[in-house]
Amino acid sequence: LQAELATLGSQAIPSEQEAAELRARCNVERKRRDELKAKVEAMERCGPGKVTEMKRQIVVAKEAANRWADNIVSLRSQFVREQRGDVSTPMFNKTFNLP
Repeated sequence: LQAELATLGSQAIPSEQEAAELRARCNVERKRRDELKAKVEAMERCGPGKVTEMKRQIVVAKEAANRWADNIVSLRSQFVREQRGDVSTPMFNKTFNLP
């Protein structure tokens, strides 16, 4: 410790210009650190756990869409069957804006 103090004591005190340059560099590095922290936080929001949850939600959404489509097809076929020629499938689709 004494050797370190002696080494530090023998070094010249920085001039005002050097101190200003060091403060400016410190500010630049702090801004860079803050930017990197923000990037890390953004990446954590899309981490492995979040990706897994999104994949699960995609599967649930696909199942719901398929269930909806099956229900529409079932309803359409039942309606067309009950109308016995009064309503055709293309007419039904056009009326309800279905593809």
